[in-house]
Amino acid sequence: MLSIRRRLASFALAIVSVGLLVFHSKDDGASGRSLASIQKITEGLTGLVRPTPIVPEHQDWVVAKSLFPLPASTAPQEAEWEIERREALAQVLYCSRRSCPRKYRSAVLCAAGRFRWALDGTFERPSAFANGEAILAKSFMWALKSLGYPFIYIDESHKRSRKDAVQLTAKIYRLFPDSVKLVIYDYLGEPDCLADADCFYNVDTNPSGMPLWKMFIWDAMGGFAPYELPYRGPWHLSGIPVPPATFLGITLEDDCKQLPFVPQTKRSHQAYVLGKSQRYFNATRTAWTADDFAALKKETGLSLISGVKVDGREDKTELPSAIDNMGVSTRTEFLERISMSKVMIGIGGPTESPSPFEALCMGASFINPGRPRFNASWYQFEQGEDQRGWSAQHSLLLQFGEPYVYNILRGNRTQLISAVQRSLARPLTSPFLPPMLTNAGVLARVIEVMETDWQRRHIVEDAKYQAEQLVFSAQV
Repeated sequence: MLSIRRRLASFALAIVSVGLLVFHSKDDGASGRSLASIQKITEGLTGLVRPTPIVPEHQDWVVAKSLFPLPASTAPQEAEWEIERREALAQVLYCSRRSCPRKYRSAVLCAAGRFRWALDGTFERPSAFANGEAILAKSFMWALKSLGYPFIYIDESHKRSRKDAVQLTAKIYRLFPDSVKLVIYDYLGEPDCLADADCFYNVDTNPSGMPLWKMFIWDAMGGFAPYELPYRGPWHLSGIPVPPATFLGITLEDDCKQLPFVPQTKRSHQAYVLGKSQRYFNATRTAWTADDFAALKKETGLSLISGVKVDGREDKTELPSAIDNMGVSTRTEFLERISMSKVMIGIGGPTESPSPFEALCMGASFINPGRPRFNASWYQFEQGEDQRGWSAQHSLLLQFGEPYVYNILRGNRTQLISAVQRSLARPLTSPFLPPMLTNAGVLARVIEVMETDWQRRHIVEDAKYQAEQLVFSAQV
């Protein structure tokens, strides 16, 4: 019996090897596009996509309005995204039985609660920016709209719980299962669907349910949940490049154009200290002490400002006396503050925030504190050392050098003062935005997601996993 199981396992692995070879040969070609080709493909695309007008029939509107009812005459006016959602649903329903452009058969359903942050006026309300996940969701929705893919957001609200949103998503999916490309949940919503007999696909009891290969996790930082199958990494849509998650990233191109570039000679002699919460200044987390900031202020003459939400609920750490806390702001006010600053100083957190990129596109260099991952107490930094393997506040910025980013050892006051002095001596003369954060970069990555054959990939990955399980069981 054991030899038979081993032969079955070997046979399964052989099939998978062929499948992986075919799959990756296609995938590698697609993912190997140069920046020049990406820009050529997407140049001028924003605002130029003019999909064929789709006019749903009466029956389509009846269904759409039953699922997303019109507000009462006495209720507040609907947001634009709510109107667009109802229209998108009616259009996809119409196109599920009619001849329409193929993108109407690649709709995206989304029940990830954090998308609400990009739709509920977050950017116009005072906050301790940056709200990275809102910017990520905003970038993704912008790309889908620019490319002409229907997007239907099923939100949680005072009338709709998370489980209600999951069930409504399943109900909408069953209306046109062949017209849905992605169904996006978060770590809370996906388990709800998997446990719901009316949501998740089952060949016997729910053949019209959602198959696993269409279900994606909205995952800003590329994490992994204990309940997930080990090969599900690519089904995570992430804001940062953390393989095997699928990197979506953000675009800041249009945001950078909102405000004019301020020459260094017209800026205040100030530095913006990035630390949106009191907890980031806690001695157990911060890269710099109060004495470090006092010494920096004395040596450079800079005013140090920050935008920290102080409420004492999460952490009661007091801010260093050398820093003037300007408090929370709208996103535009935040951008104005950093556009008038000469440098932004990281303190160790928040990690992977969009704020340093926003500073760079506003013309302010970023001080990026970090350290080698082995963190040996005897370690001595050498000038010119390759720091790309460091653990830093912003790992994506480790690839960039001066005068844009100053990657320095956290806790080293001498390096902090020296880096700030060098940034003042060599100011940026124009906005800097890495290609990955441009409109073209995001559009190219979203195109990859929407053109990938996820069913085929799931079959290959699942077969590989099952074969590995056979091998393991044969060895036990």
